[in-house]
Amino acid sequence: MRFTNVCGMLGNPNFYGDLYQEHTAEKIEQLKAMNINTVFVNIAWSRPWIDAVNLENAAVSASFPLLSDMEEVERHRRSLGARVSAVKAAGLQAFALFGIPRYFDFAKYPESYGVLKGSTVSTISPGDSVACVRSPEVRQLYRELFADLLAHMPELDGMQVYTYDELAEVCDEDSDCPRCRGIAADERIPAFLNGLHEDLQALKPGFELWWEPWELSAAQTYRITERLDPAIGLALHSTLHEVYFVNETDQWFRNLAAIASDQGRKVVGEIFAGGSGEDLGNIVGFPSPRLVYQQIQALARVPGVTGIKEYFGFPLEYASVNEETMRLVAQDPYRPWDDVAAALAADYADDDDGRRGIRQFWEHAARAVEFIPWDLSWVLRFGNLPPYAEYWGARFVDLFKTPWSTPSWLSNRRSFYLVVDGETNFTARMQLDLIERFRMAADWLGLAAEEADRTDVREEKRAGFGLQREAVAMLGHMVKCRLHHLELSYLADRLRAVQEEPEAGAVVRRIASLLDAELDNAGRWLSLLQHSDVPYTFRGGDGSALKHETIAATIGRIEQAKGGLEQEDRTAWLARYF
Repeated sequence: MRFTNVCGMLGNPNFYGDLYQEHTAEKIEQLKAMNINTVFVNIAWSRPWIDAVNLENAAVSASFPLLSDMEEVERHRRSLGARVSAVKAAGLQAFALFGIPRYFDFAKYPESYGVLKGSTVSTISPGDSVACVRSPEVRQLYRELFADLLAHMPELDGMQVYTYDELAEVCDEDSDCPRCRGIAADERIPAFLNGLHEDLQALKPGFELWWEPWELSAAQTYRITERLDPAIGLALHSTLHEVYFVNETDQWFRNLAAIASDQGRKVVGEIFAGGSGEDLGNIVGFPSPRLVYQQIQALARVPGVTGIKEYFGFPLEYASVNEETMRLVAQDPYRPWDDVAAALAADYADDDDGRRGIRQFWEHAARAVEFIPWDLSWVLRFGNLPPYAEYWGARFVDLFKTPWSTPSWLSNRRSFYLVVDGETNFTARMQLDLIERFRMAADWLGLAAEEADRTDVREEKRAGFGLQREAVAMLGHMVKCRLHHLELSYLADRLRAVQEEPEAGAVVRRIASLLDAELDNAGRWLSLLQHSDVPYTFRGGDGSALKHETIAATIGRIEQAKGGLEQEDRTAWLARYF
């Protein structure tokens, strides 16, 4: 099969700005070489400091102008407009992504803007209120924003919209919104989306609108899709719970694709296909070509799927073998994996031993990702909680609870993750299981590193191969950090329950050994960051960049824990560190 849309974007939520997002002719040609024909011109990702996230960031409503900051709008008009023009000049489609309807703190605006207001309290951003999709004025707001956007970017071909996430939300049927309370989502959201599509067609016939049904329950997405105008496409995570490198598809995805197929509707599946992903965190160049291949082939096997979208983005300065896999597979998804792997390896090494070694390296790296227990918690993804940001003052499980109460979190996503907002499933036996799975992932990364160190590649491939080797080392340190913290938390609970010798002494000795291992791991990770040519930027819980000094200070906490283990009162020590 051939996909109608193969989508991607320049830069990603970790590597952004002019260096990574400048839409030069050379970079766009690199995207075309990966079979990409549809380019998203803004990263969004709920990060307004990177790009426009909502229409209000890039356009102005005549009726509600104060929702937009003109300086911000002008900046995004220039940047997005230039990107659209560059994409079109290369003969590709240009798409944007926005969250609609945006939630607001209505206290900041005139009282007359209250006509937009629905639910008083957002389930995503509790300090804000929801703009109601059943308010005629909200429909008017977005009609005006569309008109202004297309007046300044007339070449834009389409738009993907989130109705949840991307700083957007719809009222819940159990909310206090007088228009929506007691009315099911499938009786409200289709009319809103169909109205948006109608307005866009009036402004620019043939303009494409895709809907991302995120944060809604499975049944809600099915019922809403049944009522949508068939011209509205669906952009879907490859599973209901999240996008991961290890995903193929789940029943939710296949059911939606089946409904859409019956309607003649476009379906674009979202995957991670570069050397970065939200699950892998602030890593670039990670080598897992088989996982990219499997994701693409899994989507191709689903009846009704018409396109694929690389979900995280491509910082092409750090392209890896994964991007090369896109080149070979994106429009030839049934090509046998052995042929793909052989073609990739042939680009790296001249002799059979070198090709075998490079393939083993990639396979070991992929196996490691598969053994990480992603089902532990949504927060486990390394993009959510980087190493040495918030550890060493809390129990492991307390860091991995998910605070949201969207329809999806109150229903289906609970069926996948072991830890959501409670600890019922986080039993002692489960912790031992998770510890071993982390350990196996770390072992596979160790084997990958060993294979890389004895594999020689062509001169022109050495820099790229070095980046892949560094990415494996990065993930190895991050996985070991999770492993050590989980096992230390498990042992701390054991120590609380055990008072008698010799068992208590044995637990203390194991804790001391793990603290030594973690100090070694942390020191090596910090050294890698300090000596790498890649400008890795990790962020703490408040969103601020973690400087090397901050990370070093956190490592100092581990040293304090080690020093106090034998000297402090045991109860006080446990309370302080775990």
